[in-house]
Amino acid sequence: MIIIDVGAHDGSFFAIPKAKDPNNLVYAVEPIPELASKIKEAGLPNLHVFCAALGDTDSESTFNINHSDYTSSILDILPEASDSDWKAYQQECKTVDTIRVPVARLDTFCNDNNITEIDFL
Repeated sequence: MIIIDVGAHDGSFFAIPKAKDPNNLVYAVEPIPELASKIKEAGLPNLHVFCAALGDTDSESTFNINHSDYTSSILDILPEASDSDWKAYQQECKTVDTIRVPVARLDTFCNDNNITEIDFL
C-alpha cells in the first residue's frame, strides 16, 4: 500500500506504525524539522521523510508553529475563530513561532517521487 502522511508530526501516531508493515510504502511529510528528524530516527527502509509542507502552490511559505505543535499550520487562525467553537482550543492554536518551509503541490510531490497512485492519504 502506498501511503502519504501529511502533517506526520513525530510519526508515532500513523507513519511509523504503518511503515512497520513491509507491505506499505510510507511518505511522511512534516514541516517542523525537529519532528521530521524524529520520524527519520525510526530507520525503517520503507519510510521516506520529507521536511516540507503540501499546499496549493509549489513555493515557500511561512509556517505557524503553535503552542500545541499538533495544531501548527501554514494557515493562520481566523480572528472569528476566537468567538466560535474553536474558543476551547484558543491556547493550543496560539502561534509561538514561525519558520519558512518549502511547499509542494500534491501532484508535484508525486511526480518528483515517482508516485503513480496513492492508496491512503
